[in-house]
Amino acid sequence: MKFKLKTSQGQLEIGFIDMYELEYSKKAICVVNYLPQFKEIKTQSIHVTLLLEGRKGDWSDGEIKEMLNDMGEYIKINESAKFKSGEKLDYFNTQMFYISKLTDVELLSHGDFSYR
Repeated sequence: MKFKLKTSQGQLEIGFIDMYELEYSKKAICVVNYLPQFKEIKTQSIHVTLLLEGRKGDWSDGEIKEMLNDMGEYIKINESAKFKSGEKLDYFNTQMFYISKLTDVELLSHGDFSYR
């Protein structure tokens, strides 16, 4: 399965967020959150959120596994640019949601609004 990068935002001090759209007969969006590294911490922390259009059962275990494997490959390619230093990533945290309709999903970051 092939994902297309829709947006990428961030910087080393606050972390990065990449959002991908699946190019497939079904709709899915993957959000990869590279959490920032603080001071001398060498640990890399990455959270992957997979938004799947449809209901549970519309997606096979094989499709989900393939998408997560693809995200692992994208992360391996990008992690050196997203972290100051550290060990190569051993794993990433995942969460998955089934959503009835995925239309016009856009990323909102803390820089897009004011707390006032």
